[in-house]
Amino acid sequence: MSNSCLCRGCLSFSAQAVDDDISFIQSQNRGLQVQTQNQRALLAEIQNLLRTVHVDQEALTTLTQDSLEKSQSIRRLEAAAVQLYKALQAGRDTGSLSRQAA
Repeated sequence: MSNSCLCRGCLSFSAQAVDDDISFIQSQNRGLQVQTQNQRALLAEIQNLLRTVHVDQEALTTLTQDSLEKSQSIRRLEAAAVQLYKALQAGRDTGSLSRQAA
């Protein structure tokens, strides 16, 4: 086998490796595009919820910082969770009404 045949084989193998790399990068790019679209949709939904849902700061602080170790804290957490649930339900009802009107 001559050196020129070996070089052609190397080039063929190298070209295939480059093609594989390009295919991999294109696949990753498509995945990132889908991920970006999903993140944008999620952000839009969160922004919509923030416009339609109101939970007072004290309830949010309770939900994020109180502990489950004392019965008084548990009662505050339950009350804050009820407030959050009601606000989410109201926002959901408002959102479904606005989507029906559109």
